[in-house]
Amino acid sequence: MKALHLVGSTLNDFYFNLSYVYYQNVFRSSDFSHVALLRFPNGDWKLEHGESDRTDIQFEDINQIASEFDIIVPHMFCPQGMTSYRGYFEDVVGVPVVGPSSRSNTLTLSKWDTKSLATAAGVRCPRAVRMTQFDSTAPLGVPCIVKPDTEDNSIGVTLVRVAEDFPAALKKALSFAPVAVVEEYIDGREIRIGVVEVASQAQALPPIEYHVTKDRPIRTLRDKLDVSDDGEIAETRWEEPTIPSSCPADVAPDLYKRMSDAALTLHHALSSRDYSLYDFRVDSDGTPYLLESCPFWTFSSRSILSMMIQADGSLDLESIIGDIWRKTAARKGQVEEQKHAFLAS
Repeated sequence: MKALHLVGSTLNDFYFNLSYVYYQNVFRSSDFSHVALLRFPNGDWKLEHGESDRTDIQFEDINQIASEFDIIVPHMFCPQGMTSYRGYFEDVVGVPVVGPSSRSNTLTLSKWDTKSLATAAGVRCPRAVRMTQFDSTAPLGVPCIVKPDTEDNSIGVTLVRVAEDFPAALKKALSFAPVAVVEEYIDGREIRIGVVEVASQAQALPPIEYHVTKDRPIRTLRDKLDVSDDGEIAETRWEEPTIPSSCPADVAPDLYKRMSDAALTLHHALSSRDYSLYDFRVDSDGTPYLLESCPFWTFSSRSILSMMIQADGSLDLESIIGDIWRKTAARKGQVEEQKHAFLAS
């Protein structure tokens, strides 16, 4: 079977470099041959059979090239890469994409939409306000978190402690997205929990905790990634994290049940597929609050979902990845039928 890895960005060099670094560390199932399709921010496309073996291609040739593959493995993290590009390859080209669909990622890309669906499904979220224009007054008071609605990796996120800092934080968030989300700050633990489908059954994984402190109460972009001034991304943060973590997290059985129940509820409510990942804050009373959905899995040993799977003594990482890829390939006939129906509509 043949896997086409979708790598790059429509937006900027940061997202391109992030995508390519993750792709370089991906697990490569021996059941598949592997080729990368690179999308550069300037609009260029290349096929990569190896880092020193790249071929220029035209966009109009992509449909024919991609249709010869059994699966698309996505590694694009810009908004279009997470949504419309997945939809293009699955709905128009007719090649099944590993992981959440374009529809699901469109829901989870918006932190506001995710919170709305989560609340409707009975999952507790921090109080939040959606803002689309500048206002100098913090609508929920302080402390509060101000963030762009559709960015990840803590880009544009600010913890506002005093009211005088709110205008600058809101202006910063709105510079990254047309919508900002202002939410109450939950002082407590930061824990992520993932879901993976094993034999087509969604299963919650051991959680990971980031040990935030009063001096370092939230994780910033610099805590997650080591980015140079020219946009290059090093692997330093993975090897030498600025905020320590533990996986599996030391959580009481009751808290794990509440978080795993919430994660499984969200997995279905957000129409997730294959896997999903969620960020929570847990207050001093042990109540978990959903912050956002993070449907990323880079299929490398350093990926958060991979760490969670490895922390579960009953699961084998390479077997899980291989099973998900093979299950995706088995959908190709169904996806091709949906493609013809889509194009005929």
